[in-house]
Amino acid sequence: MKKLLTVIGVLLLACVGFGLIAVIVGGGPEEEPAGRQAASGASTSQPAGTTAAVEAAGTPAVAASPTKPWGTSKEDVHVPFAEGQTAEIRVGDGVYRLTLVKIVDPAQSTNEFIKPDEGKRFVLLQVLIENAGTSGVTSGSWVLRDRNDFEYEEDLAPTGFAEGEPLGFFELGPGAKKQGIVVFEIPEDAQIRFVKFDPNPFTSGEIYFDAE
Repeated sequence: MKKLLTVIGVLLLACVGFGLIAVIVGGGPEEEPAGRQAASGASTSQPAGTTAAVEAAGTPAVAASPTKPWGTSKEDVHVPFAEGQTAEIRVGDGVYRLTLVKIVDPAQSTNEFIKPDEGKRFVLLQVLIENAGTSGVTSGSWVLRDRNDFEYEEDLAPTGFAEGEPLGFFELGPGAKKQGIVVFEIPEDAQIRFVKFDPNPFTSGEIYFDAE
């Protein structure tokens, strides 16, 4: 009897030993390599941020001007920054029609007290504004931006320029017109990117005279 129990114990130990060897050699159940789940419908592994980039690539960009990265409102008007260029923009029932009659760069005033600061120059625009709408319009604001994206507001009281008097504040009824000058003081080496006319700060439409 003791011998029989001994034999059974030896057999049990042998079975346990063979099972351990099988586990060590086989390495356990086969595992899917990381990222090999495409066949089951799950996405494969990707570098951080790839998913966001793919989603962004599939999202249409906000509609902008066909040729310019500025002035992207659908009401904005773009024309070249050149003499003789005319642009129109509607504000309510009023229509501003602007014509760049003359560009003087650099410009000089005969008034000895009206001089640009050291290292700067005057840029002068002679502008004709007409009201081509059916209701009155009033003066807007002007801004010049250079190619380094610095912006310059118009000089509000330029005097002594042969091209005329400042546009200043005005009210124009239907069919009325006014001609005057707009002057900017900018660095001597600054290159113009555009000049912008904003007829009304509470509306989105603006006129851009694009120099590039």
